[in-house]
Amino acid sequence: MKTKILFLLSLVLLLVDIYGQPNANDFDLICYCSGETPHSVVSYDNNLQLILLFKNGLTLKQLDSLQISYTKSQIKLLKLYNLLRQENKVLYSNIAILENENSVELREYSRSIAEKILPFVETDILELNEHLSSINRSKNAFSITFSYVLDGLIWKEFEAKGITKPIENNENSPWTGHFWMLESKRSLGFGTNSYSDSTVTIAITNGAPYQLTKSFYKEREIRKLLLNDIKLYNKVIDERVLRTFEEFKIIDSNGEITIPIIYENNQNELYSLSKRISRQICNKTLDLIVLDEIIEKYNFSDNEQAIIVLYHEIMWELLEIILEKGIMEIPIILKEPEQAEVQNISDILYIIKKD
Repeated sequence: MKTKILFLLSLVLLLVDIYGQPNANDFDLICYCSGETPHSVVSYDNNLQLILLFKNGLTLKQLDSLQISYTKSQIKLLKLYNLLRQENKVLYSNIAILENENSVELREYSRSIAEKILPFVETDILELNEHLSSINRSKNAFSITFSYVLDGLIWKEFEAKGITKPIENNENSPWTGHFWMLESKRSLGFGTNSYSDSTVTIAITNGAPYQLTKSFYKEREIRKLLLNDIKLYNKVIDERVLRTFEEFKIIDSNGEITIPIIYENNQNELYSLSKRISRQICNKTLDLIVLDEIIEKYNFSDNEQAIIVLYHEIMWELLEIILEKGIMEIPIILKEPEQAEVQNISDILYIIKKD
């Protein structure tokens, strides 16, 4: 028993040395989820330090012996946000945490998978680009490829195969889904925000400066009117919408929508191409990886967590290779925001309409 106690003490002292005062900016904090994401909670006080220390399990008594400052309300908050779980008296981090060595290794592995996937989808991606060029929206190729295909439709493909489940809101929890951390941040860092009204969704690739996009995000009621007009008339007739979004150049003077509209049916070429790309990526990913080995190597909890974390890394590697090969370019509003104008917002917006 004495040997076991000494071992645990040595372990926690090592953890303190490793995780003295970690900085959230040194980690990629990623959420595939809905609801109030845990990002802000992680950044409060020394919550990140506590989450890292609890990775392998500690009792509060062991934590006290490390002279780490914390409050009972902190622990309660971390439990509430499902960042900690308790088994008897031992607290464990309830999320996947990949430290630097594992993060580098996983990303190298993901790169090798992405390199094998690209030849199977490159022709279709180029065809998608050509289609957008034919409707004078070539600058939207990045957003549609990244937000709609690589980080959108792909999840429906995994769900159809039973690998992942749709994310549903849970009123008993602030958020639902998966949240994880990788040490060392990627240079690329985009996401997607979408706003829906039954059959119509407007999506924006985020990462643009807030001073240019703030009116789009702030005008919630006007966005609802925009979606309602598109649903009913396939154009905008409400003068308030026309006035508010005129500067974005997403609507012309006649109320016609100028950004891409993806009609989700097999007659729509943009949808058909996007669907074909996402299906190929899903199939090749599952062909090339061995989930059991990934779960064991990185200590993932199950197939779903493993594929969600791994595919996100494959997605980023695939996107980087696409950019390196010049297959498409990052829009100026995301790449060089200091040179962008408010009208460049139209390059990162698109509409989805379900039949």
